[in-house]
Amino acid sequence: MVRKQFEINPDTKVRELLKAYPESAKILYEMGFDCLNCKGADEEPLRLAAQMHGFSPEELIKTIKKRLERGRKK
Repeated sequence: MVRKQFEINPDTKVRELLKAYPESAKILYEMGFDCLNCKGADEEPLRLAAQMHGFSPEELIKTIKKRLERGRKK
């Protein structure tokens, strides 16, 4: 499956990430993000989501990108 280029950055909304990369739901859930279906996910940027769950935005984004890349190599 070919995907349109999608940049993951601190301003990316959680819902946008989940839409572009459905497999990111498992990554986030395993990191303790258990409210991916709540209303906040529609408008909440990764920056805020990271801070609310005890991560720096940079750490969260790096982990997501690394795990997505690893999943593509399988």
